[in-house]
Amino acid sequence: EAPKARNRDILCSIPGLGVVTAAAVLTFLPEIGALDRKQVASLAGLAPYSRQSGKWQGKSFIGGGRKPLRDALIAKGRSFRTASDTEVLLHLYA
Repeated sequence: EAPKARNRDILCSIPGLGVVTAAAVLTFLPEIGALDRKQVASLAGLAPYSRQSGKWQGKSFIGGGRKPLRDALIAKGRSFRTASDTEVLLHLYA
């Protein structure tokens, strides 16, 4: 129980991330503390994949992974619709 509480506290300390999104991450990705960011992005279904063959260049897309987690994270991202929200995020993560 203590590691889960610690992970929840860490997730909730991220600006813009609340208890609902933290709960979704911990529910659908319980191994969050043991993976690197590329593995987390892949498991969440948010890692970009390119379709290419020889000279043909396809588009990149996201997919696979754990759909409920991806849906929760995308829903959270959609909540940042105003310019002020975006400016706050850019300032924090740029």
